Amino acid sequence: MQRLALSKYKEWQGQGEEMDACCIGNKGFGFMQRLGANVLSHVVHLGDRPQMDKLIGAVKVMLDAYTQDKFDRLMFFYTRFITP
Repeated sequence: MQRLALSKYKEWQGQGEEMDACCIGNKGFGFMQRLGANVLSHVVHLGDRPQMDKLIGAVKVMLDAYTQDKFDRLMFFYTRFITP
């Protein structure tokens, strides 16, 4: 996830696009902070099975901005953990 997100972030930045981020979880939030991304909302300390009520506030910020035409696209990057 991080390599793809970094690649896309640099590509879009090189094209002069502005980006905002909503981060869910510590790793994504830390990654975007180190990248210097504009983080509009975030939620951390969710545990292994996050509850919707803990997620909805951070996600709603981005959905509201999208529906108000503050940006043209909403992209999701995520990590999928596979236990061997």
